[in-house]
Amino acid sequence: MPFETLRRPALACLALSSLAALAACGPTNNSTSNTPKPSHAAASPSDDSSASTDTSTDGTDPTGGITMGGQVFTSTLEPPTTDIATNANVTQDQDGITLHVAKAGSYTYAGLAGGYSQIPQDLAVRVHVAEAAPASDVYYGIACRGFGQNQQYLLLSDANGKWVIIQVNGGKQTMLKQGTADGVDATSGVTIDAACVTPQSNDKMNHLVLALNGKVVGSVDDSFDNVAISNSFELFAISPDSTTGTGDVVFNRLTVYSASAK
Repeated sequence: MPFETLRRPALACLALSSLAALAACGPTNNSTSNTPKPSHAAASPSDDSSASTDTSTDGTDPTGGITMGGQVFTSTLEPPTTDIATNANVTQDQDGITLHVAKAGSYTYAGLAGGYSQIPQDLAVRVHVAEAAPASDVYYGIACRGFGQNQQYLLLSDANGKWVIIQVNGGKQTMLKQGTADGVDATSGVTIDAACVTPQSNDKMNHLVLALNGKVVGSVDDSFDNVAISNSFELFAISPDSTTGTGDVVFNRLTVYSASAK
């Protein structure tokens, strides 16, 4: 189906009253507004998925069940590119795109300014992220699938590798999976890979995979009855609760690939 006609606005910053799932696993410090510089270290593709069915890797499948396809979109996110729409909460400078989470209990997201016709429904997104030291409590990553702010998946991490995969359905957040990855420090830069695909073996399922610095940390399968299959994705940053967690997160070197799962 043509997706562009169904898309939400390209960016927004809205108060979020209930993110209990994130609040339960979020830290409690305050953040800094210094300009961070993303790391330029390379990393390998990643994936993760869970949807009522835990498909975490056990050492036998380091890809999370994802087969990477060809590159379909790439951007440095640095000037003079205009691939991401900007406003007061989404700004651009020589480091890339910065998502500003200025109020506890709020979130900011940013989608492509155009070109969604290039993006397949089965996709893997890679982006490099950084925060200034000392790191904030903000969770950052990729939102995918669905058709609006009240229906999507969030594949996120905090600055120290506490990660979550969350289903948003009818505005209600359900924690599908969470954990902590070793060796993650957003002040040194993090590579995030997020895959959102429909498995060949079940066309009514969303298979989600999250990797940090080239290592799959979680995957899950969830029914498309909960979140619709689409080619939607956004850069995403969120405060973990209504009392703490504000700050800036810088994204650069965005690449989108086609992807598949058996």
